[in-house]
Amino acid sequence: SPTDEVAAAAINVNPSDLDELTGPPSDLMGMMDGLTGSGLSGRSVEARGKHLRQAGGTDASEAAVALALQWFFKHQRDDGGWSFDHRGGRCQGRCKNHGTLETARIGATAMALLPFPGAGQTHQEGKYQEEVRRGLYFLVRSMSIEQGQLGKLWEPGGSMYSQGLATITLCEA
Repeated sequence: SPTDEVAAAAINVNPSDLDELTGPPSDLMGMMDGLTGSGLSGRSVEARGKHLRQAGGTDASEAAVALALQWFFKHQRDDGGWSFDHRGGRCQGRCKNHGTLETARIGATAMALLPFPGAGQTHQEGKYQEEVRRGLYFLVRSMSIEQGQLGKLWEPGGSMYSQGLATITLCEA
Protein backbone atom coordinates (compact mmCIF):
# COMPACT_ATOMS: atom_id res chain seq x y z
CA SER A 1 0.00 0.00 0.00
CA PRO A 2 1.15 3.62 -0.43
CA THR A 3 1.43 4.13 3.34
CA ASP A 4 3.74 1.11 3.61
CA GLU A 5 5.97 2.63 0.93
CA VAL A 6 6.13 5.94 2.81
CA ALA A 7 6.99 4.19 6.07
CA ALA A 8 9.67 2.14 4.33
CA ALA A 9 11.19 5.33 2.92
CA ALA A 10 11.74 6.87 6.38
CA ILE A 11 15.37 7.64 7.13
CA ASN A 12 17.19 8.16 10.37
CA VAL A 13 18.83 11.55 10.72
CA ASN A 14 20.71 12.79 13.73
CA PRO A 15 20.60 16.62 13.67
CA SER A 16 24.03 16.79 15.30
CA ASP A 17 25.48 15.20 12.13
CA LEU A 18 24.40 18.37 10.30
CA ASP A 19 25.71 20.94 12.78
CA GLU A 20 28.64 22.06 10.64
CA LEU A 21 26.40 22.40 7.57
CA THR A 22 23.59 24.33 9.22
CA GLY A 23 25.44 27.04 11.09
CA PRO A 24 25.86 27.66 14.81
CA PRO A 25 24.18 25.36 17.33
CA SER A 26 20.70 26.44 18.32
CA ASP A 27 18.16 25.57 20.96
CA LEU A 28 16.34 23.47 18.35
CA MET A 29 19.29 21.11 18.01
CA GLY A 30 19.47 20.75 21.79
CA MET A 31 15.74 20.13 22.10
CA MET A 32 15.83 17.40 19.47
CA ASP A 33 18.52 15.60 21.49
CA GLY A 34 19.57 13.31 18.65
CA LEU A 35 16.11 11.88 17.97
CA THR A 36 15.89 9.68 14.91
CA GLY A 37 13.00 8.39 12.86
CA SER A 38 10.47 9.53 10.33
CA GLY A 39 9.10 13.06 10.20
CA LEU A 40 6.26 12.42 12.66
CA SER A 41 7.93 9.88 14.94
CA GLY A 42 8.16 12.59 17.60
CA ARG A 43 4.44 12.14 18.07
CA SER A 44 4.76 8.64 19.53
CA VAL A 45 3.51 8.33 23.09
CA GLU A 46 7.06 8.07 24.46
CA ALA A 47 8.58 10.91 22.42
CA ARG A 48 5.54 13.15 22.88
CA GLY A 49 5.70 12.68 26.66
CA LYS A 50 9.38 13.62 26.67
CA HIS A 51 8.80 16.74 24.57
CA LEU A 52 5.78 17.66 26.66
CA ARG A 53 7.81 17.60 29.87
CA GLN A 54 10.67 19.56 28.27
CA ALA A 55 8.32 22.24 26.98
CA GLY A 56 6.51 22.69 30.29
CA GLY A 57 3.37 20.67 29.57
CA THR A 58 1.29 19.78 32.59
CA ASP A 59 -1.58 17.53 33.53
CA ALA A 60 -3.82 20.60 33.16
CA SER A 61 -2.61 21.32 29.63
CA GLU A 62 -3.13 17.68 28.66
CA ALA A 63 -6.62 17.79 30.17
CA ALA A 64 -7.36 20.87 28.03
CA VAL A 65 -6.21 19.00 24.90
CA ALA A 66 -8.40 16.04 25.84
CA LEU A 67 -11.42 18.32 26.28
CA ALA A 68 -10.77 19.98 22.92
CA LEU A 69 -10.59 16.61 21.14
CA GLN A 70 -13.80 15.57 22.85
CA TRP A 71 -15.46 18.79 21.62
CA PHE A 72 -14.36 18.04 18.05
CA PHE A 73 -15.63 14.47 18.43
CA LYS A 74 -19.05 15.74 19.50
CA HIS A 75 -19.26 18.08 16.50
CA GLN A 76 -18.35 15.67 13.72
CA ARG A 77 -21.10 15.28 11.16
CA ASP A 78 -22.55 11.94 10.06
CA ASP A 79 -20.69 12.19 6.73
CA GLY A 80 -17.33 12.32 8.56
CA GLY A 81 -16.72 16.04 8.05
CA TRP A 82 -17.12 19.10 10.20
CA SER A 83 -18.75 22.48 9.62
CA PHE A 84 -18.36 25.97 11.03
CA ASP A 85 -22.15 25.89 11.48
CA HIS A 86 -22.93 23.47 14.32
CA ARG A 87 -26.70 23.57 13.88
CA GLY A 88 -26.66 20.66 11.39
CA GLY A 89 -24.51 18.17 13.30
CA ARG A 90 -24.94 16.30 16.57
CA CYS A 91 -24.72 19.59 18.45
CA GLN A 92 -27.89 20.92 16.76
CA GLY A 93 -26.89 24.47 17.68
CA ARG A 94 -26.82 23.90 21.42
CA CYS A 95 -23.36 25.47 21.58
CA LYS A 96 -23.06 29.10 22.48
CA ASN A 97 -21.92 30.86 19.30
CA HIS A 98 -22.84 27.93 17.06
CA GLY A 99 -21.56 29.62 13.88
CA THR A 100 -23.26 30.12 10.55
CA LEU A 101 -20.72 29.37 7.79
CA GLU A 102 -21.90 26.18 6.09
CA THR A 103 -19.95 26.60 2.83
CA ALA A 104 -16.42 25.82 4.08
CA ARG A 105 -16.80 22.16 5.04
CA ILE A 106 -13.34 21.18 3.70
CA GLY A 107 -11.67 23.94 5.71
CA ALA A 108 -13.67 23.13 8.85
CA THR A 109 -12.84 19.43 8.52
CA ALA A 110 -9.12 20.10 8.04
CA MET A 111 -9.05 22.46 11.04
CA ALA A 112 -10.89 19.92 13.18
CA LEU A 113 -8.59 17.06 12.17
CA LEU A 114 -5.22 18.78 12.65
CA PRO A 115 -5.20 18.65 16.48
CA PHE A 116 -5.75 14.88 16.52
CA PRO A 117 -2.36 13.74 15.17
CA GLY A 118 -0.69 16.40 17.31
CA ALA A 119 -2.15 14.57 20.30
CA GLY A 120 -1.11 11.15 18.97
CA GLN A 121 -4.56 10.32 17.61
CA THR A 122 -4.43 9.01 14.04
CA HIS A 123 -6.48 6.85 11.71
CA GLN A 124 -4.22 3.96 12.76
CA GLU A 125 -4.11 4.33 16.53
CA GLY A 126 -5.73 6.09 19.43
CA LYS A 127 -9.11 6.64 21.01
CA TYR A 128 -10.40 8.64 18.02
CA GLN A 129 -9.09 6.35 15.28
CA GLU A 130 -12.49 5.92 13.62
CA GLU A 131 -13.36 9.61 13.73
CA VAL A 132 -10.01 10.60 12.20
CA ARG A 133 -10.42 7.95 9.48
CA ARG A 134 -13.93 9.21 8.67
CA GLY A 135 -12.68 12.80 8.51
CA LEU A 136 -9.86 11.87 6.15
CA TYR A 137 -12.29 10.01 3.91
CA PHE A 138 -14.51 13.11 3.88
CA LEU A 139 -11.58 15.17 2.59
CA VAL A 140 -10.69 12.63 -0.08
CA ARG A 141 -14.33 12.33 -1.19
CA SER A 142 -14.58 16.14 -1.34
CA MET A 143 -11.67 16.42 -3.74
CA SER A 144 -12.64 17.39 -7.27
CA ILE A 145 -10.58 15.97 -10.08
CA GLU A 146 -10.84 17.42 -13.54
CA GLN A 147 -9.40 15.63 -16.54
CA GLY A 148 -5.65 16.12 -16.77
CA GLN A 149 -5.35 17.85 -13.39
CA LEU A 150 -4.47 16.90 -9.86
CA GLY A 151 -7.15 16.83 -7.19
CA LYS A 152 -8.52 20.13 -5.94
CA LEU A 153 -9.68 20.82 -2.42
CA TRP A 154 -10.74 24.40 -3.16
CA GLU A 155 -14.21 25.46 -2.06
CA PRO A 156 -16.13 28.72 -2.40
CA GLY A 157 -16.53 29.37 1.34
CA GLY A 158 -12.92 28.60 2.18
CA SER A 159 -11.10 29.54 -1.02
CA MET A 160 -7.47 28.46 -1.26
CA TYR A 161 -7.12 28.52 2.53
CA SER A 162 -9.25 25.38 2.76
CA GLN A 163 -7.19 23.67 0.08
CA GLY A 164 -3.96 24.43 1.93
CA LEU A 165 -5.28 23.21 5.29
CA ALA A 166 -6.71 20.05 3.75
CA THR A 167 -3.44 19.33 1.94
CA ILE A 168 -1.47 19.68 5.17
CA THR A 169 -3.95 17.41 6.95
CA LEU A 170 -3.74 14.70 4.28
CA CYS A 171 0.08 14.93 4.24
CA GLU A 172 0.18 14.45 8.01
CA ALA A 173 -1.97 11.36 7.67
